[in-house]
Amino acid sequence: MTKFVEVTEQHYYDMLGVLPPIYAPIGFMVSEATDHCPNTGRPRYTAFVEHANKFYESADPMTLKDFKALDMEAFLTLIAPKDID
Repeated sequence: MTKFVEVTEQHYYDMLGVLPPIYAPIGFMVSEATDHCPNTGRPRYTAFVEHANKFYESADPMTLKDFKALDMEAFLTLIAPKDID
């Protein structure tokens, strides 16, 4: 499963408004497919989640099926640690 990286609030809302979103229980996906899953042929999209006043983007594209199956508890395990300067 892909990791999620923190993004700015501005980027999150820019992506929300760039194309009609595909909504899921914990967030949304940009409705233009990034690529297709090599195993199933299903389209994969960039996913976004807002949680605790922070904004996250999937590091790799996901299928709609995988994103809809993701609950908040599982999402929290997928947040990539921030780089330390």
